[in-house]
Amino acid sequence: MPDQELVDRCLLPTEQPLLLGRTLAAERLAIDTRALVGLNLVSGTDEGEIALLTAVILRALAAHGLPCIVFDLCGTACILSEPRGPASTSQAQPSHVVRLRVGDEVKLDVRQCSPAALLDLLTRFGLPNLPALYVVSQVAPRPVCTTSSGEAVQPSPFLGIEELIQLIDGRVASSDQVQLGAILGCLRMIKQEGVLASTPADTVSFPEHYETIRQGGRMIVDLSTVANAARGGVVRAIFDNLVRLHTQQNAGGSPRWPCLILEEPQLYFNQRDLHEILMRASSLGMTSFILTTCPSSLELGLLRRIDNLFLLSHRSGHELQSLANSGLLDHETASSLACRLGSRQGLLVGKATRRFPVIFAFEAVDEASATLPDHVVRRARSELASSGAATPRRSSSPPAPDRAYGEPTLPLFPEEAPAQASPLPPAQAPPREPAASESSREVSLALIIARWDRVLKRVGRRRRILETILSTARPVHLEGHTLLLGFPPQSRFQQELMASPEYRGLLEEELTNLFGVALEVTATLHPLSDTPQR
Repeated sequence: MPDQELVDRCLLPTEQPLLLGRTLAAERLAIDTRALVGLNLVSGTDEGEIALLTAVILRALAAHGLPCIVFDLCGTACILSEPRGPASTSQAQPSHVVRLRVGDEVKLDVRQCSPAALLDLLTRFGLPNLPALYVVSQVAPRPVCTTSSGEAVQPSPFLGIEELIQLIDGRVASSDQVQLGAILGCLRMIKQEGVLASTPADTVSFPEHYETIRQGGRMIVDLSTVANAARGGVVRAIFDNLVRLHTQQNAGGSPRWPCLILEEPQLYFNQRDLHEILMRASSLGMTSFILTTCPSSLELGLLRRIDNLFLLSHRSGHELQSLANSGLLDHETASSLACRLGSRQGLLVGKATRRFPVIFAFEAVDEASATLPDHVVRRARSELASSGAATPRRSSSPPAPDRAYGEPTLPLFPEEAPAQASPLPPAQAPPREPAASESSREVSLALIIARWDRVLKRVGRRRRILETILSTARPVHLEGHTLLLGFPPQSRFQQELMASPEYRGLLEEELTNLFGVALEVTATLHPLSDTPQR
């Protein structure tokens, strides 16, 4: 059966088509937007690839008039400000982008925080549950009071962090100085973080910002400058405000709920709260996306509730086993396909494909680089160059369909491929004649030492734990293409971890991408000196 016929059979009817890219047979791949309602997971080893795929999905959703709320953890949101090409539908509305940096543009009124959000904020800053519940009870909405003369007294609509500190200081009994000191200390730490407003002018107007993107656009909430303890409470407060606002604005109709995108939410939410928020969003009919490079850190119950899985290249068997626990893919299928996916290639399985795995190639970097972060674009381009997929091979036959997505490196359905179509591994470039310049290229130890911090940052974007392991290491010797890393004697554990093929392979790959020379890394305990050997 031809690939396209299989795709047509497994995809749902597309009344609202969302263009993801092309199949590896160069056919357009469009899924129904409604099939994404629920919980979706985007996972891969490379954060740059996740960013590019998310940009494609967001632009397509905005073209359908769907508002998207992005909680950006690293300050490098993969959002396109305006599509450079024609919109995917003739009825597409112009999209808008609203960027809000928590602590600068976003400061919350205390009463804008729901009780659950305020309780989470207080407990994450170290306040025990009982005093935290007392503070929450003091800021609950007050009813309208009347004076002895019968005049109505409206409660103040604004409550800032300064007013809250004064309120608690005046109401806690003077005899309970321990409890008062704990509460005031916690509130002062939250005040220093800058997430709660001190004056009415500091508060953010969510109705105005949401109205800007209501007919199609993106609201990017930048969490990069906020302490990890404050992120969960801020996200929950914004989520509750959006739900309340959207419910009020669409009380008489059938609302289109916004799309939520959470980057690595397990880093600042505990599993119970994350499960609660995502399940509430799904029950309301929201489209939710989790972006993560470490699906094993997600709760099994949450993985079981995933409706669609967007899988990019994965090299870790442990992470693939966690994805297999979702029930959408078995471990053998995930491990056999994930390691063969090339640059800008992904696998979609779930409700949108009737649980049949479909491999696709999403759009080129040059078409999506209008507002992507510079380091993401540079990294994606370098990966394209190293994979050899930048220049597709053309024949003298009549022009084929547009193959801006590069030549396919593996068939759409591997089990149906003809025997002679043996694809190249994703990391192997097509055969080419040896170049004299490449064979003569050399790298010095001094150059590696000068760029070592840059190597650590590149490695950290792919695996944060590896950056931590290498933080105490220094290049100490280079002989031929063998680089010796020295760890101080007290870092024996880190030196033993670098013997892992997975960690060593990631470091060697980044060194090759940065210096253009394949280097083999060995690690040893070494008294680090200021004058390295050559």
